[in-house]
Amino acid sequence: MNRKVIECLILLFSFLFVFIILIHSNSMKYNDLIIDDVKWNKIVSTRQETDTSLIKKLNFNGYDLLLDNNKEWFYSIVENQDNQYNPLIKYETDDNVKIAILNKKISDELILDNDDIKLIAYNDKFYIIYTIKCTTLPIMNISYDNNAEFLEDTDTNVNMYLFDNRENSFQRVIKSDGKVHIRGRMSKLFEKKSFKLSLVTYSVGNHERNNNLSLLGMRQDDDWILDAMYSDQEKVRNAYSANLWTNCCSKNNMFNIDNGVEYHYIELFLNNNYWGIYTLGFPVDEKILKLKNSNSEHNDDEYVFKKFEGGYSEVEILTNDTKEMGGYRLVSKNLNSEAGWTKLKEYYKMMQSSNNIEELYQISDINNVIDVYLFLQYIYAVDNFSENSINNMYITFKNMNNNSIALYTPWDLDLSFGNIYSEYEKNYVMMYKVPYNTYRPSNMFPIYFIQQLGDNNINKLIRERYNELRKTYWSVENINKMIDEYEDYIYNSGAFLRDKDKWPDGSHNNEKVKLGDFRKYALNRLEFMDNYIYSLHIN
Repeated sequence: MNRKVIECLILLFSFLFVFIILIHSNSMKYNDLIIDDVKWNKIVSTRQETDTSLIKKLNFNGYDLLLDNNKEWFYSIVENQDNQYNPLIKYETDDNVKIAILNKKISDELILDNDDIKLIAYNDKFYIIYTIKCTTLPIMNISYDNNAEFLEDTDTNVNMYLFDNRENSFQRVIKSDGKVHIRGRMSKLFEKKSFKLSLVTYSVGNHERNNNLSLLGMRQDDDWILDAMYSDQEKVRNAYSANLWTNCCSKNNMFNIDNGVEYHYIELFLNNNYWGIYTLGFPVDEKILKLKNSNSEHNDDEYVFKKFEGGYSEVEILTNDTKEMGGYRLVSKNLNSEAGWTKLKEYYKMMQSSNNIEELYQISDINNVIDVYLFLQYIYAVDNFSENSINNMYITFKNMNNNSIALYTPWDLDLSFGNIYSEYEKNYVMMYKVPYNTYRPSNMFPIYFIQQLGDNNINKLIRERYNELRKTYWSVENINKMIDEYEDYIYNSGAFLRDKDKWPDGSHNNEKVKLGDFRKYALNRLEFMDNYIYSLHIN
């Protein structure tokens, strides 16, 4: 066979391939596919229903929809797209299949109510009915071997798919190999789990390495957190509080670092099974805190400790000098860990026993301490501090001018804005049981001991910083704006109702109230803080 004949055959087969694709790939506008009940019933009555999927792919505005195992297609609407409510639809099929939609246009009300759109695919003999769900949130699907299961201490190999529907997204679809395990001390007890997702890639020779990607506009990283928010009836507290800290306080420190994390709302699928509303974020780690010498054996190492469990080891260290401190974990990877534990113990000893006011100002980043103090009081984070202890907090010892200085990072802020823990309540949380006008003593920060020594200048600094926050990030206008945005994410996306259907035993408030109770508590809390701050004595 000569060369010209081969080239002609290649062209012919290429033409046939394109022709077949064109035949079986159809496109039209959503609204043009809408039919009434009469036409719908005629299609159904003259054909036999089948369980075999007649559509291989369903594509809206250039992107394939996710099909779950209940014959539901999920349409993640791209922000501010011109034709988002009347998308161009394409579909692929192996047969002469047509599609139609039963009598519903896409609208804000349809999305809010989690209303079903019925789509029928049919040929001359058979039909199948699908459901389309619309969301304004990004969608993530984590797929894995059907015989595998997610465990607490063992990673499971997965493939991650993320559809980023943000208006200015650089990359709509992101895929990566990864590993997942269950995370959380209390949340692991719930049926809807929280997860740790680590992204990996495999080089030639199947060598595994970290895959640092930017997800939803956040930092490039391989380590990610999927927070289930199972016990929060409004699915708002941890994400709202953490993002508020990052916006208003995380950069206010002498080390010029961004001492905070971010969370973005998504809808999660596991093996194409709908799993609910989650927040995707990243952990507090050495990258955020920009640790130096973290793998050296020198005594000038910088260290990160996490207080992950309650208790009063901060006070007990004065009389019981143990090798380590209860409830704390050294999370930085230092070779000289003993020196780090010594720094932590000496910090608490000096804080509680020093009579030198100047010394107490210098052992921590005082601007950061004031921010933590004000922030935790405002959100009333009962699981983060008490009278003689702190909890769910990172303490980092960083070096400046030959001094080791403490920096605080709050973490795990779900028990806030009126909610408290109770082992006797459903999902271990009592809702709005803390009155908004309650002050919570916080005696384990340097501020308290400076005040006890009679230095009222600290109160002046507290008031000045509070006034600055109230004029900016904590203004009524800004707080209302943030809460409006979170109502859109949680409720107006329809995700809250889908989560409620999926997890009926989880905590859910009345969706008609949305964040009304949360908004009232947050604003009333500011009024209380106004009165409290101006009651502080200043010379």
